[in-house]
Amino acid sequence: MELDAGTTFDGYEILGVRDRDATGVVHRAREIGTGRLVALTLLAPATDADPDLPQRLLDGARAAAAIVHPHVLPVLAAGEEAGTAYVVTRIVESESLAALVAREGPLPTGRAAQITRQVAAALDATHAAGIVHGAVTPATVRVDATGHVFLVGFGPWEPSADPEEAAAMPVSPAPEQARGERIDARTDVHAL
Repeated sequence: MELDAGTTFDGYEILGVRDRDATGVVHRAREIGTGRLVALTLLAPATDADPDLPQRLLDGARAAAAIVHPHVLPVLAAGEEAGTAYVVTRIVESESLAALVAREGPLPTGRAAQITRQVAAALDATHAAGIVHGAVTPATVRVDATGHVFLVGFGPWEPSADPEEAAAMPVSPAPEQARGERIDARTDVHAL
């Protein structure tokens, strides 16, 4: 769902669309009560193929909100308004690792190692909090202009016995993913 600039949504003034991804439409917004600039993501609606997606995304965001770490993008709020689920995060000027690699090609070893160390540190904090990210991919790693990395997009993946959905899994899924079993910290490490 895309909102026009100038409209309000649950205490946020929409300034414009910032990005679109599989989780929904990311708006640049201003929190009306504080004036703080934020990223407001209106989550993708439920579909017949995935009726639980909005709830899983909300659950993932709420879990991420409990993690305080410099490489985990802070979740400021999550909820539902007028039947639309949303997540509010700190606004960070960055691009996905996927976009970075598409633009620059293979990264030099030192830079790739620096990014990997930061994602690993974020995953250590995540696992210490008893949370599994569940969807570590180049799309859920954000890199800013200084090379600082943020892990985003917690928890939307769930195992499925459906062969078509299994075909959409990562190219090299963790063994427990490939078997359709419950994921755990090993899944995140395998994805890293």
